[in-house]
Amino acid sequence: MRTVGVMPLYNDKKGYQYMLPEYMESLISAGLAPLEFPLTDNDEVIDALLLKCDGLLFTGGHDVGTCIYNEEVLNDTVVMCPMLDRLEEKVLSKAMEKEIPVFGICRGMQFINAALGGTLYQDIPSQYETDIKHNQDTPNTEKWHKVTVVKGTMLYDCIGEDVIEVNSTHHQAVKDVAPGFTVTAVSEDGITEGIAMNDKPVFGVQWHPEALAENDEASRRIFKCFRELIEKAR
Repeated sequence: MRTVGVMPLYNDKKGYQYMLPEYMESLISAGLAPLEFPLTDNDEVIDALLLKCDGLLFTGGHDVGTCIYNEEVLNDTVVMCPMLDRLEEKVLSKAMEKEIPVFGICRGMQFINAALGGTLYQDIPSQYETDIKHNQDTPNTEKWHKVTVVKGTMLYDCIGEDVIEVNSTHHQAVKDVAPGFTVTAVSEDGITEGIAMNDKPVFGVQWHPEALAENDEASRRIFKCFRELIEKAR
């Protein structure tokens, strides 16, 4: 069984890292063994853990640090976690060097895009005119809006459907797509919902397939495709 390093979540109020079981359960159901990383920027620790990893999952969570894409903080809706940014910067850089497959979910996709040369909308309600509320009012186990999957992309090959329904729990989004990436999915209002790197096994989606996977075949297929990417790369 292949091992996937999972980036941690962090509770600001109580000062501890944690993990949501849906991430772990989705990886296990796809035939992968999850390994949660500690919240550290210690290179020796990161290198030791990467030796055990066949793939990496960048999870949701805090807003991406604006310094990563060279902007000032827009407003007080932007809540960052500098230590998480430092950890993920190092992990992503080392993963690119080693060509370890990477899957980003929500913040994870945004971070990959920003760290590799793209930009973000810091706050959709303030910066993007839309009738869609991208931070849904219902639990993220429920679907909220539709997404068009771009034909000819790896995500389309994975899901095999033109339009799917997804959940939506974010207020930031990809603005300028990083060089070397292709848009793989788009929401009804034009927000980028999926990206994939053209020449490396790196991809992401804006929604949370781990929260839908129990009852949604398209979500399960995404994790299965991640496993297949790992098998192919290793």
